[in-house]
Amino acid sequence: MFAAGLILYELCSNFKTQHQRIQKFSKLRSERVLDEEQFMSMPEERDIILNLTDPDPKRRSSAIYLLKSKTFQSWSFESKQ
Repeated sequence: MFAAGLILYELCSNFKTQHQRIQKFSKLRSERVLDEEQFMSMPEERDIILNLTDPDPKRRSSAIYLLKSKTFQSWSFESKQ
């Protein structure tokens, strides 16, 4: 689930350089901090990212919980056929 949190973080972010991406990932991992300004309009995503990247695996949500969450259900996934 930790990796899912990192993927969601990357999808919600707009890193300008690889260096910036590495810095932000390191800060998330070591200090549990996300750019508040960037996530002002995405508070649910912010909470999910912080939950999924919790250092204690026992405190992370399960995949089933995430799939059933209102936030996840509200995202639209388009099929490219």
